[in-house]
Amino acid sequence: MEQTAILPAVTDQRPAVAGAPICLRHFREWRRNAPLDREIAALWDRIQRCLADLGAPITPRRGRAIQEFIASAPPEILTPIQAFDLQIAQRLLTQVRGLYRS
Repeated sequence: MEQTAILPAVTDQRPAVAGAPICLRHFREWRRNAPLDREIAALWDRIQRCLADLGAPITPRRGRAIQEFIASAPPEILTPIQAFDLQIAQRLLTQVRGLYRS
């Protein structure tokens, strides 16, 4: 009996990526945890206070992830303020939207 894939488009047509494989070691080397720029740190503090006043404080885990993303963003791709803007859109706006769902 011949077995057929349930989702052939997913299982049979995987895209090939050129280059060396990326290991967990490479990912860990890429991640950095540096202090935020003064301008971003001031804005970050204000956002945290506002969200706490709304009743949606930023958890320590989420805060560390945001800071790590900003510190790890390659400067040739994103400036720190652009990385912060992305994190606001990806992590914080979704949290605020969840406040107003009923």
